[in-house]
Amino acid sequence: MKFIFKYISLILTALIVLCIGFYNVTTLREVSKLEKALETIKVDLEDKEKELDKKIIYYDQKLNLSKIKENMEKKDMKVANDIIYFEVEEKN
Repeated sequence: MKFIFKYISLILTALIVLCIGFYNVTTLREVSKLEKALETIKVDLEDKEKELDKKIIYYDQKLNLSKIKENMEKKDMKVANDIIYFEVEEKN
């Protein structure tokens, strides 16, 4: 009778270890798939950011601020070279 309990406990322990091992393998596979998907998304994001930077640079090059300044000066408008900041005071 003692031998049967030893074998049953040994078999149960082996089954528990196998179940944990199987669960570990499946979760590792799932995590690795998700990491690969994340890596492709990161690469795509970097490409999109580079494309956006190129478009911003292109836009800035096409935007001729000196031409706009000359047009404003022809219309007798004042052009400021510096940004003038101001504060609004709140009354208590």
